Amino acid sequence: MSNKKKKIFLSAGEVSGDVHGGYLADKLFEYEKNISIHGIGGDNMKKAGVKIIDDLTKKNSVGIVEGIPYFFSNLISLFHAKRYLKKKEFDAVVFIDNQGFNLNLAKTTSKENIKSFYYFAPQLWLWGTKKPEKIVKNLDHILATFKREYEFYKGSDIEIDYIGHPLLEELENNYSKKQIIDDLKIDEDGKKIISLFPGSRNQEFKKLFPKYLKIAEKLKNKYRFVIPFASKYFFDKYSEAVPGYINIFLNNSHKIMKISDLIILSSGTATLEAAIYEKPMIITYKVSKVTEWIARKIVKINHIGMPNILMNKEIVPELIQEDFTVEKVISFINKFFNDKKYYNSTMDNLSKLKKILKPDKAVSNAAKIILERC
Repeated sequence: MSNKKKKIFLSAGEVSGDVHGGYLADKLFEYEKNISIHGIGGDNMKKAGVKIIDDLTKKNSVGIVEGIPYFFSNLISLFHAKRYLKKKEFDAVVFIDNQGFNLNLAKTTSKENIKSFYYFAPQLWLWGTKKPEKIVKNLDHILATFKREYEFYKGSDIEIDYIGHPLLEELENNYSKKQIIDDLKIDEDGKKIISLFPGSRNQEFKKLFPKYLKIAEKLKNKYRFVIPFASKYFFDKYSEAVPGYINIFLNNSHKIMKISDLIILSSGTATLEAAIYEKPMIITYKVSKVTEWIARKIVKINHIGMPNILMNKEIVPELIQEDFTVEKVISFINKFFNDKKYYNSTMDNLSKLKKILKPDKAVSNAAKIILERC
């Protein structure tokens, strides 16, 4: 082990990237005491001990129109990040998702000869339209979290390791359902628990949250509804609008998932988290008409939810754009709880999906690879 203190920079944008960055930072500190970690991230990375220079988690969006309000702010953040990397002499930079921002930042790491790793690399393998050459030209390593991602990038002039999906390690816990219910002080009234996950972006809350509340209002006497807010920012902004018959929590999303009988959620990382817990789910999403039109021209896949994409079939329902209505969500809720054959088929497919995400210990593997090669 070198006496020189290693300096590593983590760059995350979305709340999910901040969560993954926090777990990765924990492992990096565990394996290497003589280390300093700086980065762009949020509360999770800060809690892990990362020196945060900027937080993009409140400014993230999906789509063309949706990203316009944050364009100049993100441009300023990118400029500051590039200056910071040039001044501080880092041994390595780890990009975590957030493709548009991080691929631009990679131009600087390449010019400055800073070793770079991409953790949750651009998912072009999903689109079926692009080759990886332009993506990898400013990168040194990719830590592939999906087998198909590894196959897509492995022919490129870049080092690539298949590590498995980090969620398998991140979601490890031994809490029982009763322990969680007692800890969170949720009334045990015999009702099935439906959790609502409106996402971790402003645009998702605006599109999904109001309808989620209407669903709960219509079914409040039949089921218990729970909302775990992804961050303090969203809790402060939206919690007062939640009626008293819905239990609300700040964070605790993994515990909530574990005790849920059904999850209604935004398309994103949470769908894989729910799949790992083997929980039936209804995926919802809505974007602007412009973004929808562009996406249909570019993206060549038939599904938006990662569980369905990985299994190459619809194992859980997706209600997107005009299909996302209160009535259709309620129809699927009834189907899950009343159609035993449909429920059992879903559970069988979720069990198969979990095996696709192996091997375990991906976060540990990623940390070891980064420290060995920087």
